[in-house]
Amino acid sequence: MANRRISELPLIEGNQIAEQDLFTLVHVYEVDPTLKNKKLTISGFNEYLKVYYVTTSGGTINGSLNVQKTITAATGIFGNIIFPNSVISGDLFVYGSGYFGSGISVTGTISGQTVTGLTANFITLSGTTVTGITANFVSGVFTTQVSGQTITGTSVQATNVTGATIVGTTSVSGATVTGNTGQFTSVTGGTAGFTTVTGTTVTGTTGNFVTISGTTVTGNTGRFTSVTGGTAGFTTVTGTTVTGTTANFVTVSGTTVTGNTGKFTSITGSTIAITTPSGATPAFVCSGVVSGNTTGFIIQGPLIILP
Repeated sequence: MANRRISELPLIEGNQIAEQDLFTLVHVYEVDPTLKNKKLTISGFNEYLKVYYVTTSGGTINGSLNVQKTITAATGIFGNIIFPNSVISGDLFVYGSGYFGSGISVTGTISGQTVTGLTANFITLSGTTVTGITANFVSGVFTTQVSGQTITGTSVQATNVTGATIVGTTSVSGATVTGNTGQFTSVTGGTAGFTTVTGTTVTGTTGNFVTISGTTVTGNTGRFTSVTGGTAGFTTVTGTTVTGTTANFVTVSGTTVTGNTGKFTSITGSTIAITTPSGATPAFVCSGVVSGNTTGFIIQGPLIILP
């Protein structure tokens, strides 16, 4: 065969090459000219390529990975091929499950069945399940719910927020705050509709509560089923029952108003009933002008008129 050109040699198909087959190689760094021509097996050449390229069976990328277009995979354990500080300029779709390490930046959209990881900075992420320790999104659309032990951020704009405990370190504010039970140091706002509110101070323009208790309750208008506490200073209070140690109201109205001492500017109603006195305590003390209805002022029982 020595007298043939390479183009004249018989052809061998790729699927017929064996690991033991040989290449002809010129070793340029060989000092002895007679030893420059060497042989290389197919298996040896494969080992050489693995140093610089990732095979179809998998491998390790030691440097940064910059993907300009789309990565797709039938199943992806992506933590094995996407390393920290990698940049994906296109979209990434996960057919199976994808795991990400820290520092992954995707300028396109990541979507798939399951995406998990420690820290991920995504422009947009969509899929059936997304879980991880920390997620920092520019925008995210969730059709059903967002849940977890801790959800933090600068601003949360939601139609509905539910959970066992909602803690606001600075304030909770809005046009309407509703719930079954609220325990606040301070509550301010236009409208608050709670079943129960307890705390040191509760203030607001309008409060619609079933039950409210605390050391100080102040506001312009309060409509309560029951109010208990040390001091309540309202311009107007209406409700079924209002009880407390001290109440300073301009107007109090309701089915029943009870207490030890009541100091009102005006009391109006169809019936004023005075209970039986005890001992020398008078049942009814009236000063000033007393007027009755068209039938006059009716007194039933002994009447003592003092000068």
